[in-house]
Amino acid sequence: ERHRRLRARPGQLGDQLGRAEQVVDAVCAHFGLTPEDIFSAGRRHDLVFARQVAMYFCKQLTQHSLKTIGLHFGGRDHSTALYSCRKVEQLQRDDKSIKSMLQALTEKCLALNEKSPA
Repeated sequence: ERHRRLRARPGQLGDQLGRAEQVVDAVCAHFGLTPEDIFSAGRRHDLVFARQVAMYFCKQLTQHSLKTIGLHFGGRDHSTALYSCRKVEQLQRDDKSIKSMLQALTEKCLALNEKSPA
C-alpha cells in the first residue's frame, strides 16, 4: 500500500508491519520529509539522519531483523541498518538534544501504536 517496501511477508506479525509504518510516518512528520524521501537513495545529511533514526526505531520497536530493515529501506544491506542503529545510539550518548528528540519520538511512536486498532 502506502509503504510498498514494508509489506508483510509470510510469518510476519501484522502489528509489526503496522508499527514499522508508524515509525516511518512519525520520523517523516518530525523531519518534514515523505516516506519516499526516507526510502530514496538520497545522501543529503538531513535525509541520511532521518533514515538512520527510522532504522533505529524499527529495530527498537519491532522484531524485524537488521536484514529485513535494510531491505525495507531501499534494499540496503543489514550492515547499513546496523551502522544506523549504532550511529544513533552514539549520537544520543554524545548529544543531549538528540537524546531528547529521540525520547519525544519514542513516546510519539508508542502513542500511535496504542491508538492503532488491534
